[in-house]
Amino acid sequence: MRWILRPLTVAIALNTLMPVLGASDGPLLARQAVRFSSAGELPVFLNGEFIWLDRPDLPAVRPGVAICHSDPYCGGSMDDRLVQALASRLACAGMVVLRFNYRLPGDQNRASDSVAAATEDILGALNCLRGNPMVDDARVCLVGHSFGAVVALRATVQAKPKVLAYVGVGFPLADHEVSLSAYSFVRHARSSLLFVSGDADTSSSLLNLKRLTALTGVKAEFVSLVGADHWFSADPVLDELGIHVSAYLRAQVAAVAPTSLSP
Repeated sequence: MRWILRPLTVAIALNTLMPVLGASDGPLLARQAVRFSSAGELPVFLNGEFIWLDRPDLPAVRPGVAICHSDPYCGGSMDDRLVQALASRLACAGMVVLRFNYRLPGDQNRASDSVAAATEDILGALNCLRGNPMVDDARVCLVGHSFGAVVALRATVQAKPKVLAYVGVGFPLADHEVSLSAYSFVRHARSSLLFVSGDADTSSSLLNLKRLTALTGVKAEFVSLVGADHWFSADPVLDELGIHVSAYLRAQVAAVAPTSLSP
């Protein structure tokens, strides 16, 4: 199958069906490999995967969500345990999910270069997601973990049309790192916002996130998970994370009337 999604965006895919975890004869998760281009003046091609619940009673056009992984220089990828768990959970909740890998920007060592490049990659992922004929353009969301939470929030500021809802998981703002100048872009956020951190996470402080959102004048919701570290290593807290993220996004997309899209 070949889709023409948007200018500079190409998707060539092979459909597969995978059983939903814990379901023997139940619904299946469909998976489709995809290759698309980043945004920016010098776009690069990126690899990802669409995941959705293959069930005939679900709408043909559904909400969409892109999941942004942690820092690739620290081993983050779309195959992260956390990314895969959230992707399955959100697909089972009736969303079309796109997980993908950022580019590796050569030998660039400056953090600003990595952030700018990853932001362009996420904007390209949003274009790819909106170009999927199963996705409702008015109900597109972003989820990011760690570094991915930062660049995903930056992308929500730049994205056109706007991103409906954003979830930042383990947003890296520790107790000693409150700096309004470094996060001034937050004041321009137009999406509904949820921040989720573990109370055992030394890299992400919900208290400082509350201070930051207050200083920048944006509204947000906050969830603290007991016993969760930065990577949500224990299965129970990872499951709890999925429940909170799914419930929040379902509530946000339910508040927006579905629109019809043409393939």
